[in-house]
Amino acid sequence: MANRVLFLTLTDGLYGGEKCLLGMLAGLSSTSPIDPIVVVTAEGRLTAELEKRGIPWVVHSLLESRSYWNVPSLSLQARRWLNDLKPRMIYINANTYWRPFEIPVARLMGIPVVTHHHLLPDTLSPFHRYSNLAVANSHYVASSLPIHGLDVQVLDNPVELDAFDRATPNPAFYGISPGELSVFFIGQIKAIKGVDMLLDAAAVVSKEIPEVRFVLIGDTNEDSYLKHVRSRIEAMPQVRWMGFDPSIEQAYATADVIVMPSSWDEPFGRIAIEAGAAAKPIVCTQVGGIPETVHDGKTGLLVRRNDGAQLASALLHLLKNPELRIRLGKAARREVERRFAAPVVSRRLEELIVPLLNVAPLQTIGAPGS
Repeated sequence: MANRVLFLTLTDGLYGGEKCLLGMLAGLSSTSPIDPIVVVTAEGRLTAELEKRGIPWVVHSLLESRSYWNVPSLSLQARRWLNDLKPRMIYINANTYWRPFEIPVARLMGIPVVTHHHLLPDTLSPFHRYSNLAVANSHYVASSLPIHGLDVQVLDNPVELDAFDRATPNPAFYGISPGELSVFFIGQIKAIKGVDMLLDAAAVVSKEIPEVRFVLIGDTNEDSYLKHVRSRIEAMPQVRWMGFDPSIEQAYATADVIVMPSSWDEPFGRIAIEAGAAAKPIVCTQVGGIPETVHDGKTGLLVRRNDGAQLASALLHLLKNPELRIRLGKAARREVERRFAAPVVSRRLEELIVPLLNVAPLQTIGAPGS
């Protein structure tokens, strides 16, 4: 009999953590012992994708108290909700919650809780102590978590290869003419993603190879940075910003080179494995967990953080050497097939959580504050 697992998300978007969840669920086989239901806070891009895939979902906002007076009523609501859905496990696909009552109530009922860490928050919730297991998306994140006395296991982010295998190039859609080369940036348009570093490098590269086009795909919720990026791009005819595009597999298929010039410590660097799925070479900054997914000179090129000159040099090296681009892209694809393909990651997920489906109630591991 399959075991119902509630996969809780804290956003209705479709970013790294949500794509990771979709990949994990897509990789489950028809005989998997896991019966997933995704719990979302609201309808949005994520629920649209869940509907398309036929993955069951429900809307539920986590119950967090602002006063001691409503603790009993919220606890009762959480118990009723859990009794209605009858899960064998709660899997929280984020570590940015604070004090949701569903967690301690689940543990009191003997329902195990797993917390999946996609980020390194400044402060962890006091309710993390109720988790039976912490999952991190890289060794970098796992080794940096301020967690004591809790098992932490690494689970790579997955990628669904079928979507990339079906994708076909469409240069005209991105404003790329025959004979031109292209460098694609795919991700959120934020300062921490190194967009300014990329634009600095683009100015250098374009002087030496005028037929190169730079395409940015992604959106932003930072108005001031949006204006800043727009003003820079207006003066750079070789750069085009396309905004959010859900059909990113087509973008990867079209690109000659992918770039991920993050200035912050990326916990994992999902763009790197998506580039590998498309057999495309990538240039990344050597930050956070990226060196775990990109092997310098073998599956991609790594450059220093905030070093636009080195980024420009790496891009020029790739753009001038088509054989190197092919070699790196093929090697990256082999690595993705071996380690990051959705079925591979989903089997690892099962290895981690299925043994936890029968656990003791919360009283056996200590009360809050102990």
